[in-house]
Amino acid sequence: MNAKSLSIALLLLFTSVSCHDTEVVKVQTPLGRISGRRIPDQYGNKYDTFLGIPYAQPPVGRLRFEPPQPIKRYEYELQATKLGSPCTQFEVTSRKPDKVSGCEDCLYLNLYVPVKNNSDSLLPVMIWIFGGALQFGDGDTVHPNVFPVRNIIIVTFNHRLGPHGKKRVQNCAGAVSVHYHYLSPLSAGLFQRGAAGSGLAFAPHIMDRNPSATARKLGAYLRCPTDNSTQLVTCLRQVPPRVLSEATTAIMIWGNTPPIPFAPVIETPGPNAFISRSPVDIIYRGEAYDVPLILSVVSEEGLYTASQFYENNTMLKQLNDNWTIIAPYLLSFYSSIPRSQQSSVAQKIRRHYLGSNEINGSDSNLRPLIEMIGNRLFDIQYEKAARLHAGRNKSPVWTLYYNYRATHSFADAISGSTRHLGVCHGDDMHLLMNTLGNMTDPNDIKVRRIMLNMFSSYATQGKPRINGVKWQPFDPNKKRIQFLRLTSPTNVSMETRYNFGHKNFWSTIDFDENKISPII
Repeated sequence: MNAKSLSIALLLLFTSVSCHDTEVVKVQTPLGRISGRRIPDQYGNKYDTFLGIPYAQPPVGRLRFEPPQPIKRYEYELQATKLGSPCTQFEVTSRKPDKVSGCEDCLYLNLYVPVKNNSDSLLPVMIWIFGGALQFGDGDTVHPNVFPVRNIIIVTFNHRLGPHGKKRVQNCAGAVSVHYHYLSPLSAGLFQRGAAGSGLAFAPHIMDRNPSATARKLGAYLRCPTDNSTQLVTCLRQVPPRVLSEATTAIMIWGNTPPIPFAPVIETPGPNAFISRSPVDIIYRGEAYDVPLILSVVSEEGLYTASQFYENNTMLKQLNDNWTIIAPYLLSFYSSIPRSQQSSVAQKIRRHYLGSNEINGSDSNLRPLIEMIGNRLFDIQYEKAARLHAGRNKSPVWTLYYNYRATHSFADAISGSTRHLGVCHGDDMHLLMNTLGNMTDPNDIKVRRIMLNMFSSYATQGKPRINGVKWQPFDPNKKRIQFLRLTSPTNVSMETRYNFGHKNFWSTIDFDENKISPII
């Protein structure tokens, strides 16, 4: 079912009947009748919930790796009262012995519709794409009890992950972030605004520049023929889904690097290609979808990666002793710098951030390492995206710098410690969704409310509002980066910064990903 069909369905028929203590809600759609439930959230606000609605045929058997296929008309009334299974996934950051969960029959969406009290006005729709490095997660992270905003329809969904996310082994888009939808002609006109938190399409670790090599490596690990792509695909389709997910480890070089082992790629041009040119090219030429955009980063983005090894002395020693081998993968330049130059580039980066110091577990040593990783993978791309979108398009771009350390951090969950080394990648969203522990700290609650109000105002009014501060859109003509900095409930203000993310240093390295293709 697509969004257009669902909209038509809501206009056709919407009835409610009481059954014991549960109100049953029925909707007629072009694909058949759907039955959901009317339930209150924790604040007593009622929502009509439709859970586990299939939006494509199960991607199993011959449909593994293929584009999603339309579902057939329902033979019976669809009972949309239970969540669909998460997609098969390998949870690289999990501390559980068994890191594989989910199943292949997983392409389901969830719909939460506020009861409008007979109002005929249309409600804005917020589609939430979950995070998880394109490797893990599911659409159940957002629902009215964790995202209590009124007068907004919330849609969440599952999508294929890791090696299952490939449409084709050699040319595939896989799972995509919000930013990719700004770049794809297939998405133009389907949404009015978006927000991309700590993730951009042209970040160096988000694009697989050599997917054929990745596929062959996966195939070799699973003892599939690798000389013929047709035979390789046929063999991989026969691998049990759990085994296929576990094979993620075959792509890893050291620890959990590269950070996204199965990343989106540029597809062969064609009418069904989601993206067929470099993301930088698309924005630079003014071809990105011109609608408002919020971009955000947290202050210590690199803490997500570092928290996977900073409590492990063996890994710290390996990183120190084998820096020139590991760094190209840790910092994702193994495919954008010629192999003959990677060692010297790795040494140059290390000298800039660490000087002659060894890599060890001390706070003073780890902080510049965390900064290095965050600058390379997130911060530089954050400013680049703001300047390109604001410079090439007419719609406003708002930039947010999240600097609030809550009681619980994603880094704690990954590392198993409570060491305070900053604000980790994902901490803003985990606070928003209250997914890391019981929230009792008054400041945590206040900052969460600030974030909820920001998303709510953006969805309903088209402009983000945060704590009464005048949030100026990004001005690409100014040399200094400008952003709204959120440090505490009482410390929210506009700020400018020179040389953000050490960009002057990074500009001295000739990464291939920074090049713009010539206009033909």
